[in-house]
Amino acid sequence: MRTMRISLGKVVLLQWAVTALAMGLLVLWGLITGKGYVAAWSLWLGAGCALIPNSLFAVRLWIDKIRRRIPSPVFIFVVEFLKIGTTVLLMVLVVKLYHDLVWWAFLLGLVVVLKSYLLTLFWAK
Repeated sequence: MRTMRISLGKVVLLQWAVTALAMGLLVLWGLITGKGYVAAWSLWLGAGCALIPNSLFAVRLWIDKIRRRIPSPVFIFVVEFLKIGTTVLLMVLVVKLYHDLVWWAFLLGLVVVLKSYLLTLFWAK
């Protein structure tokens, strides 16, 4: 059995790319129907709730790699907990502050980001 290794940075870049693709499709749908712009913005907000914490964590690990430090398992556990908390906090803020939220697009943005790592199964080395 072959082990495939892919860096967290590449996974986060893939998340950004898939989000951009989904937004582009919604903007295209908006051009055709005239209704997709608010949905595209909602998708971006939903995706951003997960992308921002993931990106910050990836940058932190990248800095550790440059400095040739190995993060402790406790650090990884605490940061994962903070990522979840930050994602939930951002979701609550979006729901409370953005009144034109399109729920299906918001949730689609979250799903796109959180499940885009499955595409790495097809990523050949």
